[in-house]
Amino acid sequence: MNAPAMRRFVLAMLLAIGMIGIGFAALSIALRGKQQAEADYRRASDERDAIAARLSRAQQDEPEIRRALTRFENLRHQGVIGPERRLEWAEALTRERTQRKLAQLEFELAPQRSVAAATPELPLQASTMMLRTQLWHEGDLLRLLADLRALRSATVLPRRCTLDRGSDTATEGAPLSAVCELDWITLGTPGSHTP
Repeated sequence: MNAPAMRRFVLAMLLAIGMIGIGFAALSIALRGKQQAEADYRRASDERDAIAARLSRAQQDEPEIRRALTRFENLRHQGVIGPERRLEWAEALTRERTQRKLAQLEFELAPQRSVAAATPELPLQASTMMLRTQLWHEGDLLRLLADLRALRSATVLPRRCTLDRGSDTATEGAPLSAVCELDWITLGTPGSHTP
């Protein structure tokens, strides 16, 4: 073999080796790209499955969530959730005085305070009321408290009541006086609680 032929042969071999190297490099890049694409596909598939599972759970919980929202809205419209309805409470006490024919019914409502068990999710608030009334009979007090507890705009929690029977039952006024401490409890909007 002569020198020019040998040079052409060596050159052809070098080109062939270079092409084989380029082919292996391209194959290696393609395999790595395929592995990356498969990993991305698995990750996307896992994310899709997780989203589908959350969606399925949300769809299963939807009726309960709708019922809870309906109850929440009903309580909010009644006044149990949200700001206090002090005027409504005062009007209810005035109606009670007239309906029960009470000789006297006075009350003082203290400022609203947070209940110790309140949390941001359940911001319970209470206003303490001192109630003074003159009664004809002990049962009048029980009926009055039952009527107040039946109010829908707050939960009325009696703390203590003191009954005092007057010494002169022949007077024009009712023979019993009562002093009661009541908590009017409402539920603030979740997230509005300040410790």
